[in-house]
Amino acid sequence: MVLSEVISHDSEESDWSSSRYGNEHGWNLVKRTERYYTSWKSRDDPAVGEFSVRIDIRGYPQYMLTDGKKIKFRAGPWNGLRFSGAPNLRLNPIYNFTFVLNQKEIYYQYNLLNTSVFTRMVLQPSGSLERLLWIDSKQDWSLYLAPVMDRCDDYAVCGPFGSCSIDKSPVCECLKGFEPSSLDQWRVADWSQGRRHTIPLTCDPGEGFNIYSNLKLPDTWGSWYNQTMTLVECQNICKNNCSCTAYTNLNISGSSSGCLLWFDDLIDIRTFAGTGDTLYIRLPSSQLDSIENGKRSSAWRSVRVIVPVASVVLAILISICLFYRFSNKKEKQQVLEIVCGEKNRGFVHKEHCNNLIGYVWGLHNEGRSLQLVAKCLGESINVPRVLRSIHVGLLCVQRHPEDRPTMTYVIQMLGSEGPLPTPKEPGFYVGKTNQDTTQSSSSYGTHTDNELSISMLKGR
Repeated sequence: MVLSEVISHDSEESDWSSSRYGNEHGWNLVKRTERYYTSWKSRDDPAVGEFSVRIDIRGYPQYMLTDGKKIKFRAGPWNGLRFSGAPNLRLNPIYNFTFVLNQKEIYYQYNLLNTSVFTRMVLQPSGSLERLLWIDSKQDWSLYLAPVMDRCDDYAVCGPFGSCSIDKSPVCECLKGFEPSSLDQWRVADWSQGRRHTIPLTCDPGEGFNIYSNLKLPDTWGSWYNQTMTLVECQNICKNNCSCTAYTNLNISGSSSGCLLWFDDLIDIRTFAGTGDTLYIRLPSSQLDSIENGKRSSAWRSVRVIVPVASVVLAILISICLFYRFSNKKEKQQVLEIVCGEKNRGFVHKEHCNNLIGYVWGLHNEGRSLQLVAKCLGESINVPRVLRSIHVGLLCVQRHPEDRPTMTYVIQMLGSEGPLPTPKEPGFYVGKTNQDTTQSSSSYGTHTDNELSISMLKGR
Protein backbone atom coordinates (compact mmCIF):
# COMPACT_ATOMS: atom_id res chain seq x y z
CA MET A 1 0.00 0.00 0.00
CA VAL A 2 1.38 3.39 -0.94
CA LEU A 3 1.11 5.65 2.09
CA SER A 4 2.45 8.80 0.44
CA GLU A 5 2.01 10.39 -2.92
CA VAL A 6 3.97 12.87 -4.99
CA ILE A 7 1.61 15.67 -5.94
CA SER A 8 2.18 18.09 -8.79
CA HIS A 9 0.39 21.40 -8.26
CA ASP A 10 0.14 22.22 -11.94
CA SER A 11 -2.92 22.40 -14.16
CA GLU A 12 -0.79 21.25 -17.09
CA GLU A 13 1.18 18.08 -17.55
CA SER A 14 4.30 18.08 -15.38
CA ASP A 15 7.75 18.15 -16.95
CA TRP A 16 9.07 15.87 -14.23
CA SER A 17 8.70 12.12 -14.03
CA SER A 18 8.27 9.85 -11.05
CA SER A 19 8.76 6.10 -11.04
CA ARG A 20 10.41 3.35 -9.11
CA TYR A 21 13.64 4.24 -10.90
CA GLY A 22 13.86 7.69 -9.38
CA ASN A 23 12.09 10.78 -8.18
CA GLU A 24 12.27 14.55 -8.39
CA HIS A 25 10.39 16.98 -6.22
CA GLY A 26 10.72 20.72 -5.78
CA TRP A 27 9.93 23.85 -7.78
CA ASN A 28 9.49 24.71 -11.43
CA LEU A 29 10.24 28.44 -11.19
CA VAL A 30 9.16 29.16 -14.76
CA LYS A 31 5.63 27.85 -14.19
CA ARG A 32 5.65 28.63 -10.45
CA THR A 33 4.53 25.10 -9.68
CA GLU A 34 5.62 22.82 -6.88
CA ARG A 35 5.83 19.08 -6.44
CA TYR A 36 5.96 17.69 -2.90
CA TYR A 37 4.98 14.82 -0.64
CA THR A 38 1.84 14.66 1.49
CA SER A 39 0.73 12.02 3.94
CA TRP A 40 -2.52 10.12 3.89
CA LYS A 41 -5.08 11.16 6.43
CA SER A 42 -4.84 7.72 8.03
CA ARG A 43 -3.65 4.25 7.05
CA ASP A 44 -7.12 3.48 5.75
CA ASP A 45 -7.96 6.90 4.33
CA PRO A 46 -6.00 8.12 1.28
CA ALA A 47 -7.32 11.68 1.62
CA VAL A 48 -4.63 14.35 1.99
CA GLY A 49 -3.32 14.38 5.55
CA GLU A 50 -1.76 17.05 7.74
CA PHE A 51 1.89 16.35 6.99
CA SER A 52 3.93 17.39 3.98
CA VAL A 53 7.57 17.35 2.88
CA ARG A 54 8.68 20.14 0.63
CA ILE A 55 11.49 22.51 -0.32
CA ASP A 56 11.05 25.92 1.26
CA ILE A 57 12.46 28.68 -0.98
CA ARG A 58 11.90 31.70 1.29
CA GLY A 59 15.66 32.28 1.47
CA TYR A 60 18.29 29.69 0.57
CA PRO A 61 16.26 26.54 -0.26
CA GLN A 62 15.92 24.02 2.53
CA TYR A 63 14.19 20.67 2.94
CA MET A 64 11.55 20.47 5.67
CA LEU A 65 8.70 18.41 7.10
CA THR A 66 5.63 20.33 8.23
CA ASP A 67 2.53 19.53 10.27
CA GLY A 68 0.01 21.89 8.72
CA LYS A 69 1.75 25.26 8.90
CA LYS A 70 4.01 24.22 11.76
CA ILE A 71 7.56 23.07 11.03
CA LYS A 72 8.18 19.65 12.54
CA PHE A 73 11.61 18.82 11.13
CA ARG A 74 14.09 20.71 8.99
CA ALA A 75 16.74 18.78 7.07
CA GLY A 76 18.34 22.12 6.32
CA PRO A 77 20.02 23.57 3.24
CA TRP A 78 22.00 21.60 0.67
CA ASN A 79 25.75 21.98 1.31
CA GLY A 80 27.04 20.46 -1.90
CA LEU A 81 27.19 16.94 -0.48
CA ARG A 82 23.94 16.47 1.41
CA PHE A 83 21.35 18.36 3.41
CA SER A 84 23.04 19.96 6.40
CA GLY A 85 20.76 18.30 8.94
CA ALA A 86 20.82 14.83 7.36
CA PRO A 87 24.26 13.31 8.11
CA ASN A 88 22.97 9.81 7.31
CA LEU A 89 22.33 10.79 3.69
CA ARG A 90 25.49 9.24 2.26
CA LEU A 91 26.79 7.63 -0.88
CA ASN A 92 25.46 4.11 -1.15
CA PRO A 93 25.17 1.27 -3.70
CA ILE A 94 21.38 1.54 -4.00
CA TYR A 95 20.68 5.07 -5.23
CA ASN A 96 22.40 8.37 -5.91
CA PHE A 97 21.05 11.81 -5.15
CA THR A 98 21.58 15.41 -6.09
CA PHE A 99 20.16 18.88 -5.61
CA VAL A 100 19.55 21.23 -8.52
CA LEU A 101 19.39 24.99 -8.02
CA ASN A 102 19.23 27.43 -10.91
CA GLN A 103 17.01 30.20 -12.27
CA LYS A 104 14.49 27.77 -13.76
CA GLU A 105 14.13 25.03 -11.18
CA ILE A 106 14.94 23.95 -7.66
CA TYR A 107 14.56 20.28 -6.84
CA TYR A 108 15.96 17.28 -5.00
CA GLN A 109 16.39 14.13 -7.05
CA TYR A 110 17.35 10.52 -6.45
CA ASN A 111 17.90 7.76 -9.02
CA LEU A 112 18.36 4.04 -8.55
CA LEU A 113 21.77 2.63 -9.32
CA ASN A 114 20.46 -0.94 -9.31
CA THR A 115 17.21 -1.19 -11.23
CA SER A 116 16.46 -4.59 -9.68
CA VAL A 117 15.89 -2.83 -6.35
CA PHE A 118 12.53 -1.39 -5.37
CA THR A 119 12.60 1.65 -3.10
CA ARG A 120 10.20 4.44 -2.23
CA MET A 121 9.89 7.44 0.03
CA VAL A 122 6.89 7.27 2.33
CA LEU A 123 5.42 10.01 4.49
CA GLN A 124 3.39 8.11 7.05
CA PRO A 125 0.10 9.45 8.47
CA SER A 126 1.99 9.89 11.76
CA GLY A 127 4.39 12.32 10.11
CA SER A 128 7.33 9.93 9.90
CA LEU A 129 9.34 10.26 6.67
CA GLU A 130 10.86 6.91 5.65
CA ARG A 131 12.82 5.38 2.81
CA LEU A 132 11.72 1.78 2.33
CA LEU A 133 13.27 -1.12 0.42
CA TRP A 134 11.38 -4.12 -0.81
CA ILE A 135 12.80 -7.36 0.64
CA ASP A 136 11.71 -10.12 -1.69
CA SER A 137 12.49 -12.95 0.72
CA LYS A 138 10.17 -11.42 3.31
CA GLN A 139 7.67 -10.11 0.79
CA ASP A 140 7.59 -6.88 2.75
CA TRP A 141 8.94 -3.33 2.86
CA SER A 142 11.88 -2.72 5.18
CA LEU A 143 13.01 0.61 6.65
CA TYR A 144 16.29 1.74 5.07
CA LEU A 145 16.59 5.35 6.22
CA ALA A 146 14.64 7.84 8.34
CA PRO A 147 16.00 11.40 8.55
CA VAL A 148 14.27 12.17 11.84
CA MET A 149 16.45 10.38 14.38
CA ASP A 150 16.04 11.83 17.86
CA ARG A 151 14.87 14.70 20.06
CA CYS A 152 17.40 17.10 18.53
CA ASP A 153 15.63 16.78 15.18
CA ASP A 154 12.56 18.50 16.60
CA TYR A 155 12.43 21.98 15.09
CA ALA A 156 13.93 24.80 17.20
CA VAL A 157 13.94 22.66 20.34
CA CYS A 158 16.68 24.80 21.89
CA GLY A 159 15.44 28.21 20.78
CA PRO A 160 17.47 31.03 19.19
CA PHE A 161 21.27 30.75 19.43
CA GLY A 162 20.98 27.42 21.21
CA SER A 163 22.48 24.14 20.05
CA CYS A 164 21.07 20.67 20.61
CA SER A 165 23.47 17.83 21.34
CA ILE A 166 21.89 14.42 21.82
CA ASP A 167 24.92 13.24 23.79
CA LYS A 168 24.43 15.91 26.47
CA SER A 169 21.99 16.02 29.37
CA PRO A 170 20.07 18.23 29.08
CA VAL A 171 20.30 18.20 25.31
CA CYS A 172 20.27 21.99 24.92
CA GLU A 173 23.31 24.12 25.49
CA CYS A 174 24.38 27.67 24.78
CA LEU A 175 26.71 28.37 21.94
CA LYS A 176 29.91 29.90 23.31
CA GLY A 177 29.51 33.63 23.55
CA PHE A 178 25.82 33.36 24.49
CA GLU A 179 23.80 33.02 27.69
CA PRO A 180 20.18 31.99 28.50
CA SER A 181 17.62 34.71 27.84
CA SER A 182 15.78 33.50 30.95
CA LEU A 183 17.89 31.66 33.49
CA ASP A 184 14.83 30.57 35.48
CA GLN A 185 13.26 28.93 32.44
CA TRP A 186 16.58 27.41 31.43
CA ARG A 187 16.88 25.71 34.83
CA VAL A 188 13.56 23.93 34.34
CA ALA A 189 14.42 22.83 30.78
CA ASP A 190 12.22 25.44 29.10
CA TRP A 191 14.44 26.55 26.23
CA SER A 192 11.81 28.32 24.15
CA GLN A 193 13.23 31.80 24.74
CA GLY A 194 16.64 30.65 23.62
CA ARG A 195 19.89 32.49 24.19
CA ARG A 196 21.26 35.99 23.78
CA HIS A 197 24.72 37.47 23.32
CA THR A 198 26.66 37.59 26.57
CA ILE A 199 28.00 40.93 25.35
CA PRO A 200 25.50 42.71 23.05
CA LEU A 201 26.59 43.62 19.53
CA THR A 202 26.90 47.35 18.83
CA CYS A 203 28.12 47.33 15.21
CA ASP A 204 31.58 48.17 16.48
CA PRO A 205 34.33 47.96 13.81
CA GLY A 206 36.17 45.48 16.02
CA GLU A 207 33.41 42.89 15.80
CA GLY A 208 34.38 39.74 14.01
CA PHE A 209 33.53 36.07 13.65
CA ASN A 210 34.35 32.92 15.53
CA ILE A 211 34.17 29.50 13.98
CA TYR A 212 31.71 26.87 15.19
CA SER A 213 32.13 23.41 13.69
CA ASN A 214 30.13 20.20 13.23
CA LEU A 215 26.76 21.94 13.21
CA LYS A 216 23.46 21.62 11.45
CA LEU A 217 23.15 25.02 9.78
CA PRO A 218 20.43 27.35 11.13
CA ASP A 219 17.05 27.95 9.54
CA THR A 220 17.68 29.76 6.25
CA TRP A 221 14.31 31.54 6.11
CA GLY A 222 15.10 35.13 5.12
CA SER A 223 18.73 34.37 4.38
CA TRP A 224 20.74 35.63 1.39
CA TYR A 225 23.02 33.62 -0.85
CA ASN A 226 25.39 33.85 -3.80
CA GLN A 227 26.66 30.75 -5.58
CA THR A 228 29.98 32.12 -6.88
CA MET A 229 31.52 34.18 -4.06
CA THR A 230 34.55 33.06 -2.11
CA LEU A 231 34.47 32.64 1.65
CA VAL A 232 36.60 35.76 2.03
CA GLU A 233 34.17 37.85 -0.01
CA CYS A 234 31.35 36.38 2.04
CA GLN A 235 33.03 37.41 5.29
CA ASN A 236 33.59 40.94 4.05
CA ILE A 237 29.95 41.37 3.04
CA CYS A 238 28.73 40.09 6.39
CA LYS A 239 31.18 42.20 8.38
CA ASN A 240 30.13 45.36 6.53
CA ASN A 241 26.44 44.75 7.27
CA CYS A 242 25.63 45.24 10.95
CA SER A 243 22.47 43.15 10.57
CA CYS A 244 24.43 40.10 9.42
CA THR A 245 24.70 37.60 12.27
CA ALA A 246 26.55 34.71 10.58
CA TYR A 247 27.90 33.36 7.32
CA THR A 248 29.28 30.19 5.76
CA ASN A 249 30.23 28.52 2.48
CA LEU A 250 27.29 27.51 0.32
CA ASN A 251 29.04 24.49 -1.15
CA ILE A 252 31.61 22.51 0.85
CA SER A 253 32.38 20.03 -1.91
CA GLY A 254 35.67 20.34 -3.75
CA SER A 255 37.50 23.56 -2.92
CA SER A 256 34.33 25.10 -1.41
CA SER A 257 32.45 28.04 -2.88
CA GLY A 258 29.44 30.28 -2.50
CA CYS A 259 28.16 32.50 0.28
CA LEU A 260 25.24 32.12 2.69
CA LEU A 261 24.34 34.95 5.11
CA TRP A 262 21.95 35.13 8.07
CA PHE A 263 20.41 38.39 9.31
CA ASP A 264 18.37 37.38 12.34
CA ASP A 265 18.38 34.95 15.24
CA LEU A 266 20.06 31.62 14.49
CA ILE A 267 17.42 28.95 15.00
CA ASP A 268 17.35 25.15 14.91
CA ILE A 269 21.04 24.38 15.35
CA ARG A 270 22.28 21.01 16.47
CA THR A 271 25.74 19.55 17.02
CA PHE A 272 26.93 16.41 15.26
CA ALA A 273 29.86 14.16 16.11
CA GLY A 274 32.36 15.18 13.46
CA THR A 275 30.01 15.29 10.46
CA GLY A 276 28.49 18.76 10.54
CA ASP A 277 29.02 22.08 8.82
CA THR A 278 31.08 25.11 9.79
CA LEU A 279 29.39 28.37 10.76
CA TYR A 280 31.00 31.79 11.32
CA ILE A 281 29.04 33.73 13.96
CA ARG A 282 29.41 37.45 14.68
CA LEU A 283 30.74 38.31 18.14
CA PRO A 284 32.16 41.36 19.95
CA SER A 285 35.91 41.88 19.67
CA SER A 286 36.48 40.89 23.30
CA GLN A 287 35.19 37.37 22.60
CA LEU A 288 36.96 36.62 19.34
CA ASP A 289 39.84 34.76 20.97
CA SER A 290 37.79 32.89 23.55
CA ILE A 291 36.40 30.17 21.32
CA GLU A 292 38.37 27.27 19.92
CA ASN A 293 38.61 27.33 16.17
CA GLY A 294 36.96 24.03 15.36
CA LYS A 295 38.10 24.06 11.74
CA ARG A 296 41.83 24.05 12.42
CA SER A 297 43.66 20.92 11.57
CA SER A 298 45.40 18.91 14.24
CA ALA A 299 48.51 20.98 13.63
CA TRP A 300 46.82 24.05 15.06
CA ARG A 301 44.56 22.57 17.77
CA SER A 302 44.77 23.91 21.31
CA VAL A 303 47.19 26.63 20.25
CA ARG A 304 46.59 30.33 19.83
CA VAL A 305 48.70 31.67 17.01
CA ILE A 306 49.30 35.32 16.27
CA VAL A 307 50.65 35.35 12.74
CA PRO A 308 53.37 37.80 11.75
CA VAL A 309 52.96 40.80 9.56
CA ALA A 310 56.55 41.98 9.75
CA SER A 311 58.44 38.82 8.84
CA VAL A 312 58.05 36.06 6.28
CA VAL A 313 60.44 33.98 8.33
CA LEU A 314 58.25 33.88 11.42
CA ALA A 315 55.15 33.03 9.36
CA ILE A 316 57.00 30.05 7.96
CA LEU A 317 58.45 29.10 11.33
CA ILE A 318 55.14 29.16 13.14
CA SER A 319 53.25 27.02 10.63
CA ILE A 320 56.07 24.52 10.09
CA CYS A 321 56.78 24.40 13.80
CA LEU A 322 53.19 23.66 14.75
CA PHE A 323 52.75 21.04 12.07
CA TYR A 324 56.10 19.43 12.88
CA ARG A 325 55.61 19.43 16.63
CA PHE A 326 52.01 18.28 16.85
CA SER A 327 51.61 16.07 13.82
CA ASN A 328 54.77 14.14 14.60
CA LYS A 329 54.39 14.37 18.39
CA LYS A 330 57.91 15.61 18.94
CA GLU A 331 59.05 17.24 22.13
CA LYS A 332 58.43 20.95 22.39
CA GLN A 333 61.21 22.96 20.84
CA GLN A 334 61.89 26.57 20.23
CA VAL A 335 60.85 27.87 16.82
CA LEU A 336 64.31 29.00 15.84
CA GLU A 337 65.84 25.66 16.81
CA ILE A 338 63.43 23.80 14.53
CA VAL A 339 64.01 25.90 11.45
CA CYS A 340 67.82 25.98 11.67
CA GLY A 341 67.79 28.89 9.27
CA GLU A 342 68.68 32.53 9.18
CA LYS A 343 67.11 35.51 10.87
CA ASN A 344 65.84 38.29 8.67
CA ARG A 345 67.83 40.75 10.71
CA GLY A 346 71.42 40.67 9.58
CA PHE A 347 70.81 38.37 6.63
CA VAL A 348 72.37 39.61 3.37
CA HIS A 349 72.41 37.35 0.35
CA LYS A 350 75.88 37.14 -1.17
CA GLU A 351 74.66 37.44 -4.77
CA HIS A 352 72.08 40.23 -4.71
CA CYS A 353 72.59 41.94 -1.33
CA ASN A 354 68.96 41.37 -0.36
CA ASN A 355 67.54 40.55 3.03
CA LEU A 356 65.74 37.31 3.82
CA ILE A 357 62.32 38.61 2.79
CA GLY A 358 63.68 39.61 -0.61
CA TYR A 359 65.39 36.24 -0.90
CA VAL A 360 62.10 34.42 -0.20
CA TRP A 361 60.24 36.64 -2.65
CA GLY A 362 62.74 35.82 -5.38
CA LEU A 363 62.57 32.08 -4.72
CA HIS A 364 58.77 32.18 -4.78
CA ASN A 365 58.68 33.96 -8.14
CA GLU A 366 61.09 31.39 -9.56
CA GLY A 367 59.10 28.43 -8.20
CA ARG A 368 61.96 27.42 -5.89
CA SER A 369 60.40 28.17 -2.47
CA LEU A 370 61.45 24.84 -0.98
CA GLN A 371 65.07 25.98 -1.04
CA LEU A 372 64.16 28.10 1.97
CA VAL A 373 63.37 25.08 4.17
CA ALA A 374 66.08 24.23 6.65
CA LYS A 375 68.03 21.06 5.95
CA CYS A 376 67.55 19.83 9.52
CA LEU A 377 63.90 19.07 8.81
CA GLY A 378 64.97 16.49 6.26
CA GLU A 379 62.12 14.53 4.73
CA SER A 380 59.78 15.03 7.69
CA ILE A 381 58.00 18.03 6.20
CA ASN A 382 54.70 18.09 4.36
CA VAL A 383 55.70 19.80 1.11
CA PRO A 384 52.24 21.19 0.13
CA ARG A 385 51.76 22.58 3.63
CA VAL A 386 55.19 24.21 3.64
CA LEU A 387 54.63 25.82 0.23
CA ARG A 388 51.25 27.09 1.40
CA SER A 389 52.85 28.53 4.54
CA ILE A 390 55.45 30.40 2.51
CA HIS A 391 52.72 31.73 0.20
CA VAL A 392 50.65 32.96 3.17
CA GLY A 393 53.77 34.48 4.72
CA LEU A 394 54.33 36.56 1.59
CA LEU A 395 50.73 37.77 1.73
CA CYS A 396 51.44 39.02 5.26
CA VAL A 397 54.33 41.27 4.21
CA GLN A 398 52.92 42.95 1.12
CA ARG A 399 53.96 46.58 0.73
CA HIS A 400 50.57 48.16 1.40
CA PRO A 401 48.83 47.38 4.72
CA GLU A 402 45.42 47.19 3.06
CA ASP A 403 46.67 44.27 0.97
CA ARG A 404 47.61 42.17 3.99
CA PRO A 405 45.14 39.57 5.34
CA THR A 406 43.79 39.77 8.88
CA MET A 407 45.01 37.41 11.59
CA THR A 408 41.78 35.44 11.49
CA TYR A 409 42.06 34.75 7.78
CA VAL A 410 45.72 33.89 7.97
CA ILE A 411 44.73 31.10 10.37
CA GLN A 412 41.97 30.00 8.01
CA MET A 413 44.26 30.04 4.99
CA LEU A 414 46.86 27.96 6.80
CA GLY A 415 44.25 25.45 7.95
CA SER A 416 42.48 24.99 4.61
CA GLU A 417 43.32 23.86 1.09
CA GLY A 418 41.45 26.42 -1.00
CA PRO A 419 43.04 28.71 -3.61
CA LEU A 420 45.11 31.65 -2.38
CA PRO A 421 45.43 35.17 -3.84
CA THR A 422 48.67 36.04 -5.60
CA PRO A 423 51.05 37.92 -3.27
CA LYS A 424 52.33 41.29 -4.36
CA GLU A 425 55.76 42.77 -3.82
CA PRO A 426 56.86 42.84 -0.15
CA GLY A 427 57.43 46.13 1.60
CA PHE A 428 60.29 45.05 3.81
CA TYR A 429 63.15 44.35 1.45
CA VAL A 430 65.58 46.01 -0.87
CA GLY A 431 64.64 45.52 -4.50
CA LYS A 432 62.84 46.92 -7.50
CA THR A 433 59.49 48.46 -6.68
CA ASN A 434 56.35 47.52 -8.54
CA GLN A 435 53.60 50.06 -8.06
CA ASP A 436 50.91 48.00 -9.77
CA THR A 437 48.10 47.72 -7.28
CA THR A 438 45.35 46.57 -9.58
CA GLN A 439 45.11 43.22 -7.81
CA SER A 440 44.65 43.15 -4.07
CA SER A 441 44.38 40.39 -1.53
CA SER A 442 42.61 42.74 0.86
CA SER A 443 39.50 40.61 0.44
CA TYR A 444 41.00 38.40 3.12
CA GLY A 445 39.94 40.94 5.69
CA THR A 446 40.34 44.44 7.01
CA HIS A 447 43.76 45.79 7.75
CA THR A 448 45.66 47.49 10.50
CA ASP A 449 47.85 50.53 10.00
CA ASN A 450 50.75 48.99 11.89
CA GLU A 451 53.92 49.03 9.87
CA LEU A 452 55.44 46.44 12.18
CA SER A 453 53.81 43.64 14.14
CA ILE A 454 55.19 41.31 16.78
CA SER A 455 54.63 37.59 16.42
CA MET A 456 54.01 35.40 19.43
CA LEU A 457 53.24 31.74 20.05
CA LYS A 458 51.24 31.02 23.16
CA GLY A 459 49.91 27.76 24.55
CA ARG A 460 46.34 27.70 25.73
